[in-house]
Amino acid sequence: MIADGSGNTVVVSATHTAAAPGRLDALAAVLAGVEGEPRFVSGVVGRRAGALVIEPLGVAAGDRVIVPDLRAEGGGGGPVAVADDRPEPLAEALIEARGLLAEVAHHGLVHLPPAYGERLAGAAHRLTVLGLRRVAGAVTAFERARAGGAEEEAVERAWVDAYLRVEVALDLN
Repeated sequence: MIADGSGNTVVVSATHTAAAPGRLDALAAVLAGVEGEPRFVSGVVGRRAGALVIEPLGVAAGDRVIVPDLRAEGGGGGPVAVADDRPEPLAEALIEARGLLAEVAHHGLVHLPPAYGERLAGAAHRLTVLGLRRVAGAVTAFERARAGGAEEEAVERAWVDAYLRVEVALDLN
């Protein structure tokens, strides 16, 4: 994880590939300051579990720009620290709820698996335990509308409300 001068953070994430065997060692070395003080990171930016993530293409350090993918194998300056990519419990619960709600979009309201209601209730319970009562309430309201035979439009509105609340909570997490 790196931070700018204002304290805004972003996770730097890179994966090994045979096409760029020195990528991880080179990236570890440049971020550790072996090549000079890292000043800028350029790369592909995205979101994962509400956090900003950058897959670096280049790092400006000292008076040079280092492209980790172009470094030969063994060109790094030390061991690579491996981070635990598992999300925090709150993010994990939100990701689970989002996945369950996404099943509705993929399968449709009529073709959901038999245990869907129990799984959704479990996800709502975890969100409640973690303090996200309104998000959990929206998930529960959707499940009640779906299982209770409410009008299709009411079920759809409840689904949209639940999905949006989960997405916003993930973005704010």
